[in-house]
Amino acid sequence: MLNVDPPIAGFTTWLGEGHGSSFGSASPSERVRGRVKRTILVAVLPREKIAALLEDIAEKVPLPHLTYWVEPVTEFGQLKRTKGERELDLILSQGETLAEKTAS
Repeated sequence: MLNVDPPIAGFTTWLGEGHGSSFGSASPSERVRGRVKRTILVAVLPREKIAALLEDIAEKVPLPHLTYWVEPVTEFGQLKRTKGERELDLILSQGETLAEKTAS
């Protein structure tokens, strides 16, 4: 994912566990537990880049159990806190209520 051309602006990974009927490649401990270790990857990107990315992954990292899905994203962004919001958080964490702060 880091070497895709053009690069993907950002993505997130986390550990997961797969449950299901296909345990052919599972380790003995995974078979006993009834689940297989998996890595989950989430990337928000334009629809027109999906096919090329999947082809690139399949070519460079052939994973036998790679599962994917595509969902529309209606909004994507980051919540950025202003200086005033950070100051308010500090005041509230020191025990002063919002009503006390706005009255002064």
